[in-house]
Amino acid sequence: MLRPVSGLFWLLGRFRKTLIVNNLESPQSKVPVIVVGNITLGGTGKTPLLMALVKQLQQAGMKPGVISRGYGRQSQEAIVLASPSSTASDLGDEPYMIYHTSDCPLAVGRDRNAVLNALLASHDCDVILSDDGLQHYRLPRQLEIAVVDGSRGLGNHLCLPAGPLREPPSRLKEVDFVVVNGEARDQRPLPVSTLYGMTLVPERWHAVDGKGEPRPLSAFKGENPLQAIAGIGNPQRFFDTLHNLGLHFEARAFADHHNYQATDLPADSTVLMTGKDAVKCAAFASKHWWYLAVSAHLPDPFWAAFLAEVRRLQSDN
Repeated sequence: MLRPVSGLFWLLGRFRKTLIVNNLESPQSKVPVIVVGNITLGGTGKTPLLMALVKQLQQAGMKPGVISRGYGRQSQEAIVLASPSSTASDLGDEPYMIYHTSDCPLAVGRDRNAVLNALLASHDCDVILSDDGLQHYRLPRQLEIAVVDGSRGLGNHLCLPAGPLREPPSRLKEVDFVVVNGEARDQRPLPVSTLYGMTLVPERWHAVDGKGEPRPLSAFKGENPLQAIAGIGNPQRFFDTLHNLGLHFEARAFADHHNYQATDLPADSTVLMTGKDAVKCAAFASKHWWYLAVSAHLPDPFWAAFLAEVRRLQSDN
């Protein structure tokens, strides 16, 4: 019954894109802009990928900056430039995690073009990464990276509301890189010839309150009771990771970007969570709460192609 509405959603989306792109003036950014996003609803792993991209650019001698809408932030300011005193409420959970993990300039705000200009005016960046914004066509961009969740793929391949897609599968043909997070289980192939696999690798457990020493992945094997929480786009991915680590726990999923309160979690029990959850629980964290640090691993051919393309864009600017 929803298929006709899904078709209308697709038509309106394509019309909007055509209207914006055809009326968009020449890009105003003085440095290359790279958009890291997805065409599906829910978590796909774009934040760990973006942090890995920042790290690689920094290791290559570049000066990246990050812009984001700052979804879920409590600040009423139109634009917030991240600083050491910024909180997760100021920036939003994902931007806060990116800023403190990657140590690079970052700014948030609804108007991504204004955020881009503000960041470039205040920091000496030579490349900008946009956290999400694949469908924000007013934002000039020179490179697009789309992330697909390998376990869920593109769902039924239909646009909202009949399916999970913000744009049709053919949109993947237009981006520069398609990254598949985890093992691809969808039997229907993606409409692109080149895919790059990404694996999220668990590293260590860290104390949410920042006071305890990091612990190895095996630290909680055999411990009972254990509780695991996840307020992310795809909570099951985190729970599956814990199962693969041999842990037995009670799972509790919260809404994506959930604004945690101290009463949400038991202070006297061991609670395991993601880094995204931890940044919102740190202020009232119990010593029994731990978050799992993960890193995104991609193949060498991806890094070679990505860095070569960024250098080419910088030389063209």
